[in-house]
Amino acid sequence: MIKQVSPYLLITFVVFSSSCGLLDRDKQLTIDNPVYANVFFEKTHPNGAPVQGIVAINYDNPKEFKLLASDTSAYNNLRLSPDGEKLIYTDKYITGLGSAPQHGLYNTVTGKKELLNVTIGGREDALVGHESINVVWNEDSDGFYYTNPNQAFSAIQSIFYYDLETRKVNIIKESRPHAIYPIDMISKDTLFVFSNEFDRHSYYIMTLKGEYISKINNSNFEYVNTDGLWKKGLIDFDWNDSLKLFTASYFNQEEFDRFKIIITDLEGNIFKEFTSGVHANRNPTWTNDGNIIFTEQRDFYDTQIESELKIIDLETGKITPFFSKREYPEITGIGTSDQ
Repeated sequence: MIKQVSPYLLITFVVFSSSCGLLDRDKQLTIDNPVYANVFFEKTHPNGAPVQGIVAINYDNPKEFKLLASDTSAYNNLRLSPDGEKLIYTDKYITGLGSAPQHGLYNTVTGKKELLNVTIGGREDALVGHESINVVWNEDSDGFYYTNPNQAFSAIQSIFYYDLETRKVNIIKESRPHAIYPIDMISKDTLFVFSNEFDRHSYYIMTLKGEYISKINNSNFEYVNTDGLWKKGLIDFDWNDSLKLFTASYFNQEEFDRFKIIITDLEGNIFKEFTSGVHANRNPTWTNDGNIIFTEQRDFYDTQIESELKIIDLETGKITPFFSKREYPEITGIGTSDQ
């Protein structure tokens, strides 16, 4: 998704604090700069996994927030549309843990949510996606690009486009038995994609019709695999079209144990590291003012425990806490976020 400074979406929130519970709905406040985040609760789903929810947080004052949804759904891989009105998420609870998750849609204006289906041959089927690869919205917020789950015993993946109005899917790029999937849009008509069709692990610029434009020769995108184990590379990309920069999570086991947040441009002339690499710093996304929000996971074994959102000031490099159990004691941790 292309990140730019855009008009803020007005939304009415209920104000909570650490001293009041979720049912204290007396105070109302209008907030025009929300951050949306996936949170985990101690309460468990019938399948044994934690109950999840979506929270809207005031970017200008994170002590002000509202629980938008909390039930037996999973709300992973949140991606906000450019118009700020739609949140796509993946729900693996509906299909069963370990299965391909179904895409869901939460409307930030109406508060309604639905699981998405696709019409194929006159029949409706669940729109399933990948558990760890986000969708990529188009510029008009009326559809998105996504990829299928890894097929059993293979790495076959393709690029599809889902039209929200027709509820139909078009194949954008498919080349079996290769893995090709969308990562972001770097202009209104250009995709940034991964493909191993020609090289083992490479990134390309592609048209919206699935035509390769060029390979990205950025040395910072290099992956190192030793004895079948990934030792160095980038994941969780997010592009800012105004700054012409990516942010991503960077791992390099020769230098640090977990992940750092980085920024780089297309050509690799810029590469800057943030955070210490002691914790799993994941899912960085650009904020409306050109900073970076990311999830810091402190528990080595459980992604849902002691994780919190932090903000990187891109000009100063200063990192400040944004949202955690301190503001919302009912949760155990935080997953992904977007603005």
